[in-house]
Amino acid sequence: MGVAYLLRVYADTSTVGYYSPLHRHLECASLLPIPERRLELSRAPMWLNPYFVRDPCTNLAMATFMPLGLEWVMHRDPRLDLGFYTEPLGRSGRLPRAVSRGWLLVLVSGLAVYPEGFWDRRRSRREILKAFREAMGSGRGGVYIVALMEIEEVLEVRDWSRAPQELLQSPHSVLGEPVRAVLGDVMLVTPPIPLDAIARGRLRERIERLARGRFRVGRLGDLSEVLELVERQATLRRLKALNQSRS
Repeated sequence: MGVAYLLRVYADTSTVGYYSPLHRHLECASLLPIPERRLELSRAPMWLNPYFVRDPCTNLAMATFMPLGLEWVMHRDPRLDLGFYTEPLGRSGRLPRAVSRGWLLVLVSGLAVYPEGFWDRRRSRREILKAFREAMGSGRGGVYIVALMEIEEVLEVRDWSRAPQELLQSPHSVLGEPVRAVLGDVMLVTPPIPLDAIARGRLRERIERLARGRFRVGRLGDLSEVLELVERQATLRRLKALNQSRS
């Protein structure tokens, strides 16, 4: 039986000091990749440069959500559009060695709702952090399920000339690092679901334990149990949105 495994991804308080923007009116989030500090912006390929990569939620350049003058090369991993997640070999990874075909990665991210019109112009780091803290203080932020990946293949890549084509857009390929890669089918969760919304029974206990570890990684339990709760929450949110549109 497959298992569900939680993986916290994208920019966060531990990497850039604030959460990715959640756009409630669009029912999606601008998932901001963490910085890739080993590459210079001037030398990064276009698909890691925030001025060239468009956010699928808003169609704005990803640099829009970075502090003005402090833009970074993006470590775009996982790639929801290409269906993969990679991590370096040779040191402790975030996924357990036992991960295999049939597992479900529950990808979660810290999201915050910023003031309406906030991203209409570029902001300083001070402005972004102030808006983020206000969002968190008023309950407009938290940890959300943003996507699910059902793993179809797990492989090691040591020779990038033999890697599957889609993996060549892993930032690790640019650095020439050997990786372990998981590939699979990705389902975006739109709108994102607060992680605590699926906390029921034994699953609540697991999530609370993960909370004490800052939600970085952790085995949630049986795949079918998690899928059922996610699907139920998604249905409830769609019904709520439909009722609001009718009223």
